[in-house]
Amino acid sequence: MAWCGGGWRGSIAIIIVSALTILSPTPGRSALPPADTEYFHALYRKTLEEFDREASSDRAARDAFQQGLTLLDKGEFDRARSQFARAHADRPSYAASFNEALGAQLAYRYREADELYAKARRPDLPDPELETNDAIALAREGRDDESAKAFDVAQASAPDADVTGRVLYQRAMIQLGNGQLFAAANSLGMADDAFSKSGDAHGRAVVAVARGTAVVRLDGDGERIVLDAIAQLQSIGALVDEADSRLPLAVYYSAINESQKAELQLLRAVAAARDAHHAELLGRSLSTLAAYRNRAGQRDQAIKSWQEAIEAFEMVRDRFGAGEAASHLGEIYLRSKDIRQAFKYFDDSVRAYRRARLTF
Repeated sequence: MAWCGGGWRGSIAIIIVSALTILSPTPGRSALPPADTEYFHALYRKTLEEFDREASSDRAARDAFQQGLTLLDKGEFDRARSQFARAHADRPSYAASFNEALGAQLAYRYREADELYAKARRPDLPDPELETNDAIALAREGRDDESAKAFDVAQASAPDADVTGRVLYQRAMIQLGNGQLFAAANSLGMADDAFSKSGDAHGRAVVAVARGTAVVRLDGDGERIVLDAIAQLQSIGALVDEADSRLPLAVYYSAINESQKAELQLLRAVAAARDAHHAELLGRSLSTLAAYRNRAGQRDQAIKSWQEAIEAFEMVRDRFGAGEAASHLGEIYLRSKDIRQAFKYFDDSVRAYRRARLTF
């Protein structure tokens, strides 16, 4: 497999959920992560090895499946979905039908993804990977009851404590997004228990970051929890998770007007994303830094950061991210009455959104 995406009690406060809108770009745009992160990037995909166990004798189907994986890595999700559909047509297999649904999900076609997961689902052999992906797709559609049922199946079918912890972590992220803070606290507590049982220090560190930034009041102990968890991620070389963990901490510092601390966390997030060679996360970190600089009146630095963000997003064909950054640049130039530059970036933004097949 590969990732693409009740023991704890504490005081709960809505402090970061609303603050996230201050700086953070729209979440949930990432494609497939490098090997050092298995927590922030939720979506599973089936590997070539898994496909080979089902259809190794069919060369055409294997080539189509391999091409689909390549296209996923490039961020060309519609074309990837088509290749997996072709592989499944040539040689019906669970891995190909699963990844066809994944392609639709990554292309933001959540209803289609749910329908494809339903076709791939094997009632006699529940798959926590499929159920987790489908639960996230259902949540994105606002079908919360169905999403909760899919998460229940994923938890029940998890083969070990480590997988259970990952499912619970993803469930907590959805619950946080829906404002279900008590439910999220419970899921995070159970995830920590699961990772503790499996001896997964990486998982426990990521859960600690989620607790500290989104559930626990970020003063005193809450801030310490996050900083300690980030230090642990640094110690094990989890650069992607380190960078991703610094972003909400920067949002918190900005919300309480600790501007120097906020900028320091953003710069360190950018540095970690660069060192990890993770272009999508680099784009998000630079976009968040640009938004901070723009609010702080640092116009030229904000422009530079958004321009660099566009370059990073284009490396992974994240057209939504590139379009969002271009839109912000258009707004900056429009405010300074540079109409030519403003409309250049607005045009770039519209083209990017159209290519992403998103409707606004």
